Amino acid sequence: MKLKTVIVDDEFPAIQLIREYCRNVATIEVVSTFTKALEAFEYLKENRTDILLLDVQMPMMSGIDVLKRLPQKPMCIFITANPEYAVKAYELDVIDYLVKPVSFERFKKSVEKASEYYHYKINDSKAIADKRYLMVKADYKIAKIDTADINWIEGSGEYVKIVTTEKTILVLDSLTNYIENVLPDGFIRIHKSFIVPLAKIGAFNSTSVTLKSKMEFTIGRMYKEQVMNTLKKEQ
Repeated sequence: MKLKTVIVDDEFPAIQLIREYCRNVATIEVVSTFTKALEAFEYLKENRTDILLLDVQMPMMSGIDVLKRLPQKPMCIFITANPEYAVKAYELDVIDYLVKPVSFERFKKSVEKASEYYHYKINDSKAIADKRYLMVKADYKIAKIDTADINWIEGSGEYVKIVTTEKTILVLDSLTNYIENVLPDGFIRIHKSFIVPLAKIGAFNSTSVTLKSKMEFTIGRMYKEQVMNTLKKEQ
């Protein structure tokens, strides 16, 4: 199945180039193009779109505004002449950020990344629904994390640092969202800045938790009662 793709750019030559690129990528199909952001927005509200190839700087309505206002957001790749919106793109959880002029090889790599993410979601839907795996976007890459490999998770400002047995991944999110909505059972928040897996706790006392790896974490005062009750039940 080809992924339904929409191109939005206020410059028609740019649309022609990207459409030509799309013709040479077997996994996608361009279903519509727009030079006016508002028209694109109205279309996207009513029509299923898998990949949105979106310019940022457009008159009347920017690409950022289009994406922010969509109730159901497709996978989005920003294509723009201005690199200064990279941080905003990261905050909007886009798949990739391409700066014009874009080579075909760079474009193809970006679209393949989106296709990979799409098929992960479809093929591993049960595992993801069971929260065995986390699919996260970080540094414009898709990372599939087995929750059994997570050693601990650390809050760092507006970001969450996921420390696994092999690597550390920084994701724009909050510890509260992770413990309440993202992680499966078996994780516990022990401090305002730390979440750890119960299975990897080797020892604990009234003030700290020590993992089997010998990493030690202080138990936050506001979490102490809940942590003690949970860990005593696990014994």
